[in-house]
Amino acid sequence: MDEEERLRRKVEVGELLDIYGELLPPRTRELLVRYYEDDLSLAELAAEAGRTRQSVHEHLRRGEARLRAFEAALGLRQKRERLHALRAAFARLLAQVPPPFRGEGQRLLEELRRLAEGDDDPREAHKTSRVPPPAGPRRGARRGDGEKG
Repeated sequence: MDEEERLRRKVEVGELLDIYGELLPPRTRELLVRYYEDDLSLAELAAEAGRTRQSVHEHLRRGEARLRAFEAALGLRQKRERLHALRAAFARLLAQVPPPFRGEGQRLLEELRRLAEGDDDPREAHKTSRVPPPAGPRRGARRGDGEKG
C-alpha cells in the first residue's frame, strides 16, 4: 500500500469512527482510535493489550469492516460529503448576489453549516427560521375543547 492510499484509508476510517464509533464495542473502538488517530503501531497495541500483532491486526480489520457495513447501511458519511458539496455550491452562488440581498442566504448558509458540522439542535431551529415551530397541543387543553357540539 503506497503512502497516498494509506493516508486516504486513515482519513476514511477516522471519519467513519467519528460517525459510527459509538456503535462499536468499546475495545474495538479504542483499538481503532489508538491505531488510526494516535498512530500507534501494531506492535505497540499488541504490547498494551497483551496480545499478538496478528490478533490486533484481525481485530482492527473486523472493526473497519463493521464501520464500512454501518456506512453501507446508513450512508451518513456519504450524506455528509454531499451536504458539504451543496454548501460550497450555495456559498459560490450567494457570492454573486448583491450584498443588500444576501441576508436570508447567509442565514440559510449558516444553517447548512450547522447541519454539516452536526451542531444543530432541532429545538432551536425555529429561532433562526421564518417558519414557525410546529404547533403542539395547548397546555391544559382537553380533547373536545373548542369543538362545537
